[in-house]
Amino acid sequence: MLLVRFLLIVIFLAGTVTTKGQQEGRARTRAVDYAEYDRLLGSFSYAKDKAKAATQFLAFVGKNFTAVDEEYFYVRYLLATQLTDNLTKVELLQQAIDAYEKNYPFFNRGYSTVNPALIGQVYISLSRIFMAQHLYSKNLAFLERNRALLEKSSDPYVRRDFYMLMGEVLLQAERYEESIEVFFKLKQLTDAGDLDQKYPSGAETFKIDADWPEETKRQIEKARVRYDSTMKAMGEFLQLQQRFFYNDVLARAYFKMYNYESCLPYAQQTADERELLNAYYRQSFEESKKLLNNTWIADSIKLQTLQSIEGYELMQQVAGQNLVPVISAMKLKRSSQAQQLAKDFMERAMYHQLNNNYELAEAEYNKFFKVLEQMKANRWYAASSDNLKAAYAPHYLNLKVKANQVTSALGQAQAIVAAEEQKLVRNFQYFTENEKREFFKNYTNELERYYSLLLLLTEKGNDQVETLLNKILQTKGLILDATREQERQLRKIKDNVTLAQIAQIKRLRDKLSAFYQQPPGNPATVDSINRISVRIGDLERAVNLKLVAVNILKPIRWQDVQARLKQGEVYLEILRLQRDNFEYDKPKVQYWGIVIKPGERKPALFQISEGEAFESRSLRNYQNRVRTQSEDNDSYNLYWKKISDYLQGATSAIVSADGVYHIVNPVSLQNPATQKYVIDEIEVKRISAGRDLLVSASADVAAKTIVLVGNPRFEMSRKQAGNVYRGNETVAVEASEGMRAGIAELPGTKIEVELIGAKAISGGFQLKMLTGPDANESNVKGLKSPGVLHLATHGQFDQLSKGDTYLKSKLVLAGAADAEPLSVSDYARYEDGWLTAYEVTQLDLPNTRLVVLSACETGLGEIQSGEGVWGLQRAFQLAGARAVMGSLWKISDEATVTFMEAFYEKYLKTKNISQAYQHAMLTTRQQYPQPYYWGAFTLVGAN
Repeated sequence: MLLVRFLLIVIFLAGTVTTKGQQEGRARTRAVDYAEYDRLLGSFSYAKDKAKAATQFLAFVGKNFTAVDEEYFYVRYLLATQLTDNLTKVELLQQAIDAYEKNYPFFNRGYSTVNPALIGQVYISLSRIFMAQHLYSKNLAFLERNRALLEKSSDPYVRRDFYMLMGEVLLQAERYEESIEVFFKLKQLTDAGDLDQKYPSGAETFKIDADWPEETKRQIEKARVRYDSTMKAMGEFLQLQQRFFYNDVLARAYFKMYNYESCLPYAQQTADERELLNAYYRQSFEESKKLLNNTWIADSIKLQTLQSIEGYELMQQVAGQNLVPVISAMKLKRSSQAQQLAKDFMERAMYHQLNNNYELAEAEYNKFFKVLEQMKANRWYAASSDNLKAAYAPHYLNLKVKANQVTSALGQAQAIVAAEEQKLVRNFQYFTENEKREFFKNYTNELERYYSLLLLLTEKGNDQVETLLNKILQTKGLILDATREQERQLRKIKDNVTLAQIAQIKRLRDKLSAFYQQPPGNPATVDSINRISVRIGDLERAVNLKLVAVNILKPIRWQDVQARLKQGEVYLEILRLQRDNFEYDKPKVQYWGIVIKPGERKPALFQISEGEAFESRSLRNYQNRVRTQSEDNDSYNLYWKKISDYLQGATSAIVSADGVYHIVNPVSLQNPATQKYVIDEIEVKRISAGRDLLVSASADVAAKTIVLVGNPRFEMSRKQAGNVYRGNETVAVEASEGMRAGIAELPGTKIEVELIGAKAISGGFQLKMLTGPDANESNVKGLKSPGVLHLATHGQFDQLSKGDTYLKSKLVLAGAADAEPLSVSDYARYEDGWLTAYEVTQLDLPNTRLVVLSACETGLGEIQSGEGVWGLQRAFQLAGARAVMGSLWKISDEATVTFMEAFYEKYLKTKNISQAYQHAMLTTRQQYPQPYYWGAFTLVGAN
């Protein structure tokens, strides 16, 4: 392997000068201290303190070169390949990419060392870091944005790496079919020889002069033959390696889909190809050992080579490279095939584990752990030792479960979760909210395995409900809390540089919205959207780094929540998880409930449901029955009956929802046995997470101010003095007459806000009314945290769009139906009339007690288990609002007026949001008995 690598490096370095088609660059004429540059370049790889050496090298480059010089580009790539801090590596690689995209061809010292292969590897390296950070959506966008550069690169390795990464990212993002499609494309290109590296022949490389002595000619001819033989062997090796790559990922894709029948043929091919590759490696090592006998090789290189060979040999004992085929064969009950595949300690452990020979499996695992300890002493493989232990910990955990050592397995799971939490704490400060969301998915996977173990222990009689609930209380809604804290800090920033960055983010968002408004399919528009999105992300991370780090994983005890409950109240925690059975079977979706009652010594745990129908067929049935106003005898029993059994004696339930419970309104469910609705049985109050009960509300500074927005003049010209730009996004939607969706006129909203306004004035509130042309985006964005903000208009959630989550949910304001379209330049001057969830997050509402979204589908969004709904309600919470009311379906204009009049009649008298919400539903039901009319609104936050 070392010989192969050596030859590859020689050819690669030669290629930096001779690659065909590369731009020559621009020869530099000014004087530069190249001796010092070369010294720093040569010594960096051997530096003990890489961070210090990198700082010195960057300082030198900063004084002597700029972004137009190839040294600026190359040094950043070099440092990024050898440093360990991902944040620094991302920054360096992004700087190199920016320099290339703006300044290539670079100035150089007379010859260029930056070629298509090196340029491609800079992009590939950044993609690999995104992969390590679990930022799969961001990575996919990055690869798609640079597809033309990477897919059409003249360097076959860059093209191969592009397909490898694209397929791998899709695989990790659980987009398995797309991943398989990419790897079939890679297979096709490999088999056709399109990814083969083209090298000059021996005759082209070793020229023979007719005047040379015959002995010299004979030696050159031998060199030609040896060179051609080596190049042929290398070509065969690389083709074999590429076949191994695509077969391996195809096997893993089917494996992750639990399709073992389709997985095993590819897994078997992978195992066979791995044997051939290992034969190449062994031969390479033997040749390397022979070369070490040459006295001209430095002792340090000899030691390094021997340590590398020793580490590789240890690795072969523990790598577990055939785990996928072994597990697949065992799941298909092909024991003899699995036994043949089980070569090393890990694989034999798995074979015995799935054969129920737990003692033999444990013995192999012990050998595995012993070799890992030996590897730790090897400087080249110490990191591999830790990585292997982490990678195979879940398999050992499965063994402990199967061997009925569940308590021991629990300790393993806790260690895995703790390791993920360390990464989470390190990264959350500078990640954007979307990046937090992606990163959190991997953490959630480990949490669900941990929860599965806690539930298993409880089912076996070792009650773990308190541990389970404490962890849920600590982690549920974590992203919302972290982002909300960052938004609070941003409002207090006084630093001019940071304020300028924040202003630039807003301007770029406005620019982005202008491009989103342009006709789809224009490559230039797509490129602009991608570039602006990247810049926004970079700026947001830079701003986040200046914020004070907060402890986002504070320990919480369920007793703290219990202490906040009043007489007659209970707390209901709903948990949605994919339950692992530790048998390599597809996890089952389960819903669990945990109830805390005042005075009880322990919380009560119970299972609500199991199976995917709960989230699909049964949910559609509930939604269709509501929409068609049909009798529904099923939904109560499915979604509430088991919960109701644990709420006996309570008059009020504080609920932290999860999964489908974000889009099912329990109060609208009718008990078929009693014909009563849940609203008649118990008061339901929603909160985002149990931690919310522990937060003391600040004084209601603006509690007596109310802003009412309604009856916008949709068709007005957007180019009016009162509609100056503050930020915008836009998407067109269908109109629905008489419903608060689309862009039909809403005369009922005028009646609604006038009724509320009259009651507010009589109640001593300071009132601001925005109607007609004044109900525009510019005026809404200019509000300064009123006590109550009421928006009566159209709302929309685009479920089919694949765009940014916060761009899918929006409110429609004055000017949205203007027949005259805005040009890109107009967006810097006027608002477009569409208030998106993203724009809502930028509103100034830190002292706003209540936001009422009197519009359709404002309670919808994208649901993430354990985190909630990404949509308008969440956006208003991020903007500072304590309680937000939104709707789950398209609502009647007339019924909404009745609902809102009743709500404010109660609220303005009592200042109790929950009581007013309950009163509004009951009052509306008297006039409109069907849940469709009175059960559409949900309230999150309450008092």
